[in-house]
Amino acid sequence: FSLSIEKSRLMKNVIDVYAFHEEEGGDEVTLEKIQTIPTYKEKDQDPLIAACQMRFSPDKDASHLFVSNAGINTISIYDRDIKTGLLTMKGSLPIGGEYPKDFCIFPDEKHIAVANNESGTITFLNIDYEHGLLSMCARELEIDEPNSICMVKLQG
Repeated sequence: FSLSIEKSRLMKNVIDVYAFHEEEGGDEVTLEKIQTIPTYKEKDQDPLIAACQMRFSPDKDASHLFVSNAGINTISIYDRDIKTGLLTMKGSLPIGGEYPKDFCIFPDEKHIAVANNESGTITFLNIDYEHGLLSMCARELEIDEPNSICMVKLQG
């Protein structure tokens, strides 16, 4: 995604989607911008919004994209067309903490953990892919200024 500063000093907070083209029999590769879409709902304009993290869903088609938006403390959920790569925003919802710097999707693909830097918490949410909804599913965990989060499924 791109974060560009305009003359007004507002971050642009958009996702640019590109198509990859490879010349047949040649070594030349080109990228073509096919979409620009905001990381949050347009009504939420605020100079302090910063898109912090972006992750695809762990399913084999990476059919959903998630983006955290600090400043308005939301995660936006997008459907990704697996043929064209184009994105459609399903929703942008509060995450129950302040300044979501990072997040991870559980291996079950049904839950998400969000590292909220300013509130010093990790919040846990259910993911409803069909309706583009996130809902709290467990008590928050207090962590001193979390910056990143990673989840690994253990064998055994």
